[in-house]
Amino acid sequence: MNCLFWNIRGMGKPARVRQLKELLIQHQIDMVGVQEIIKQDFTPRELDNLSSAGFFNWHWIASKGHSGGILMGVREDILEVENWESG
Repeated sequence: MNCLFWNIRGMGKPARVRQLKELLIQHQIDMVGVQEIIKQDFTPRELDNLSSAGFFNWHWIASKGHSGGILMGVREDILEVENWESG
């Protein structure tokens, strides 16, 4: 199982998103955790675009202002998420 954890310092830049997508594909990542996303919300299209390496189950905690936020994803064909809890 391959995992990636990254302090991305913002997902508002297309280059960062492209870099994340390339890493997911290149290293066949099964589970990803990205912190400091500095983003409130994701559209289904944005998440589908990231997960072209496989079908991912995504969950995120929105940033507060211009800091924080976490995006987690797991490949559905490798792991089964029974419950996401945020606190």
